[in-house]
Amino acid sequence: MANIHEDNESCKERMKELIRKGKDRTEIIKVCKNEFENVNIDTFYRWYDSVILDQDIKQWEMDNKIEIEDKFNDRRDLKETIYQRNKKVYIDNKDPEEVKKAEKVLLTHFLDKIQ
Repeated sequence: MANIHEDNESCKERMKELIRKGKDRTEIIKVCKNEFENVNIDTFYRWYDSVILDQDIKQWEMDNKIEIEDKFNDRRDLKETIYQRNKKVYIDNKDPEEVKKAEKVLLTHFLDKIQ
């Protein structure tokens, strides 16, 4: 039976914390090398690979992905609302100043990206 290193669980928990903070693999291993000095350098890479496969990390990544997608959808909907409002002002309004403002917003933020 293989020996299990005494810092195995604590290091893996620390890696999970760092993953949840949004650190990438290189940063995580660098931090762990500094905190767990009596562990072989190659061991961190194997432990990181096993931590990534843990179910709670997979679930956290899925939840985080959903949160990012929700923010993206909200931002897209807001842009669509702003576009429709300015388009309506541009078409329906008779005040030349309001039309100029709406035209400027449409040209600078929306229509130049269509080409």
